[in-house]
Amino acid sequence: MRAPLVLALAAGLLAAPSIAHACSCLPPPPPAEAAKEAAAVFEGRMYAQSPEGDQHIRYEFEVRRVWKGDVPEKVAVVSHKHSATCGRHFEVGVTYLVYARSRDGVLRDGLCSRTRPIDKADEDIAALGEGHPPGAAPAEGTPEGGEVEEPPRVEPPAPTGDGAPNDGKPAAPEPPPSASSPRGCAIGHPAPAWSWLLAPVAVAAARRRRRRDGIT
Repeated sequence: MRAPLVLALAAGLLAAPSIAHACSCLPPPPPAEAAKEAAAVFEGRMYAQSPEGDQHIRYEFEVRRVWKGDVPEKVAVVSHKHSATCGRHFEVGVTYLVYARSRDGVLRDGLCSRTRPIDKADEDIAALGEGHPPGAAPAEGTPEGGEVEEPPRVEPPAPTGDGAPNDGKPAAPEPPPSASSPRGCAIGHPAPAWSWLLAPVAVAAARRRRRRDGIT
């Protein structure tokens, strides 16, 4: 009777499913590296669960804030049913910081990720920042949780003395006055003050010239 019993036990061990093997994980990476490897990083409260096939469970989350990924206000994460196959068990009503990966368009998580309850995620929050609301990505070029900086205000150029706007370039120097010509006029320098003394001399010379020419 003992031989058949031993054979039955041996057959049972050989036919046991793979879940008999324990899950083995390396320590999770630091928050920044874990976020880089994840498809979505968010804080959410798990509020419902349901079977997803024979070997998985679907967990529903109410999302409060997001650090990575286009995550809506409610999102589902799938995990293995058994911890022996590295399945993670989420408790209803507990808020988690979830580092989820994506496969076939479905967010998935397991025991080897950096996912943890939010009350044990102080190091992660300090490294990741404040995050943003679900469904709203931060503005481009704006740090997480920061305010959008206004560009510097540019004042319009001040008008010049003649009423024309100044474009910021130095005014061109005025051209020097042109030299006088037979057909044109130019403003010259005034005659010196002593020039009136020459007037009588010029008049006398003109009279002598007229007498010489026979003009009275």
